[in-house]
Amino acid sequence: MLLFAIMHFNYIVLYLMPSIIYYLCTACPNLIQALASYFYDGGIRMVESTIIGDSNGCAEMVFTQTNAARDIERSRVAPYVRLCVPSISLLWYPFTVASKQDDV
Repeated sequence: MLLFAIMHFNYIVLYLMPSIIYYLCTACPNLIQALASYFYDGGIRMVESTIIGDSNGCAEMVFTQTNAARDIERSRVAPYVRLCVPSISLLWYPFTVASKQDDV
């Protein structure tokens, strides 16, 4: 089997490259974002989290807000954040941002 792979290397590369390129294109942005948030600003800390009663498992999470995040929230119609909790999963999940007037 290895001899066949060596003799037909060009065909194997053509067969595998789309999958490898797809994997790199989907995995690298998340990795870059995780490294940048860790080394650049250390991420944002959670202030409070509560389970909302009679909501079928919904939770409310309160985070600290930077001036840059506040400006983005005011300028976009539907702002969202990508949240990663490394102790649970290394994947990033999008969440819609909602705030009250007195949060500002």
